[in-house]
Amino acid sequence: MKKIAIVFLAMALLIIPAYAQNKIFEIDLTFYKNNTVEVNDITAKLGYPLQSNPGKYSVELISKGNTLTIVDFPIVFMILSDPPRLIDTIHKTISLDYFPEAEYLVVKNEGKEILRYNIADKLCNSNKLCNEMETFYSCPKDCPLGSKDGVCIKDKDGFCDPDCLEGIDPDCLEKPKPKTNIFLYLGMGVALIIIILAVFILSRKRSQSINPSQPPDYPRQHI
Repeated sequence: MKKIAIVFLAMALLIIPAYAQNKIFEIDLTFYKNNTVEVNDITAKLGYPLQSNPGKYSVELISKGNTLTIVDFPIVFMILSDPPRLIDTIHKTISLDYFPEAEYLVVKNEGKEILRYNIADKLCNSNKLCNEMETFYSCPKDCPLGSKDGVCIKDKDGFCDPDCLEGIDPDCLEKPKPKTNIFLYLGMGVALIIIILAVFILSRKRSQSINPSQPPDYPRQHI
């Protein structure tokens, strides 16, 4: 029984990392039927990389002339309606493994390069501003936690992320206000009244001891 439990535990430890989110590049592209492609946005975030599928298109990351990662996929310029309708553009989001040293994004069609896009300066330009395509994951020195970088970080890290929808980031939730105890305030009021009365009585007694009242001056009778 103990051996079975150990086996299941080992399997769980192997499976869990496979479903854990890792740092990725989320790349938003527009493909045109005239064999051109346009980069709309590149975001470093947590997610899952796209698995390669048979197709004539590919996207890869390049650093110093070396391929860091590559993904193949198909593109069909058609809407599968009834009847099918041909179109000229396709929007597609590609997720690639994150490599901080990546310099270029390269898109190919049937092995021929149709786009080479410089991403190095756009992902972290170290200008102390959270701009271009920078996020906390690609450039934490320009986009520290709590910056508006288009990526919702919902971890409880002490920073309310402005990119998260309401109720997503626990750091953005209002702290519960302490309940008002009416009996506490009532007791404080009574105590204050007693203190005021005590001070008044003591001050009155003190003034009387300093200036004692004179006995009444009755008229004298002469015999």
